[in-house]
Amino acid sequence: MNVLIIDDSEKKQFEIRSCIEDVFGKEFKVEIVDNINCAKKALLKTNYDICFLDIQIPRRKKGCIEKEGGVILLNEVRRNINYNNPDVLIITSEYEESIEKLSIEKRLYYMVKYDPMSYEWEHLIKERLILLKRSSEQKKKKVALFAIHGINTRGTWKNDLATVISENRPDIACYLWDYGDFKLKIFNYLERKKVVENFAEFYDRILYGKDYEKVYAVAHSFGTYILFKSLERFEQVRFEKIIFMGSPLKENTNWEKKGANKKFKKLYFYKFGSDWVLKNFSRFAGLGKSGYKGFKKTPSNIEYIDLPGAEHSDGFSKITMKKEWLEKFLK
Repeated sequence: MNVLIIDDSEKKQFEIRSCIEDVFGKEFKVEIVDNINCAKKALLKTNYDICFLDIQIPRRKKGCIEKEGGVILLNEVRRNINYNNPDVLIITSEYEESIEKLSIEKRLYYMVKYDPMSYEWEHLIKERLILLKRSSEQKKKKVALFAIHGINTRGTWKNDLATVISENRPDIACYLWDYGDFKLKIFNYLERKKVVENFAEFYDRILYGKDYEKVYAVAHSFGTYILFKSLERFEQVRFEKIIFMGSPLKENTNWEKKGANKKFKKLYFYKFGSDWVLKNFSRFAGLGKSGYKGFKKTPSNIEYIDLPGAEHSDGFSKITMKKEWLEKFLK
């Protein structure tokens, strides 16, 4: 992480550097300049990830403060292609009147009102840096994993999965999709259709512009229905590997009819032999019992995991997630 601080106040230089260190630790290189001319030289030779800029700075070292020196610098840098424009610009200034004259296009631009008598401005900078750090970490991840809960729960197991992933698989970006409580809506075909569309939009929004090597999914109960219908309907929805648990899909589900089975390489399908939810209630919603019976016609890329004693919401222990899902299935 390369950082440039353009500010003529030694006190503020130190405070900004402390904010950066609190968020990034020692994983950054910082260059500090206190005038326009030195800033231009720095921007000619180095690409900076983040630039902190004070609006009122001198043109040369120990020169007089120019009220709109930062504005002058930005305009010159933007007009000359030889300069390296920073990826992120954070403006720190005691004076807000000059900000309106800034015209910064296609840039993450963030203004912090500097107050030497308060710590609030430092908190704002740290909040912004934390967001930037998270964004940077996400870009480095090679695998995306979607987790979808069932109708009668908001899927607290998804949070456990996110924890297990963060502790054991830093290469995975975990996206937890929460579509709310669906107990009543499940009986409405239009609501079902809508929630499938919503997931496809979520999938598209998450993956657009990213270059993950693999995309995985874990779904429970009605979440498996959503995923299956998305595979059938939307061409862009594809996965490397999938895990289904407690699925209410019908036993005569035809995976080949609309090519859903061609949209993933492997699906690990848990069959819970004591799933009383599927046995007793699935038929009322026009769904099925594949989650404990399996399918009448099973595609070759679906593998069953039989757990005779398991009930509908079993199988979500952190040990299972780590040892079975991450180390065996989703490796």
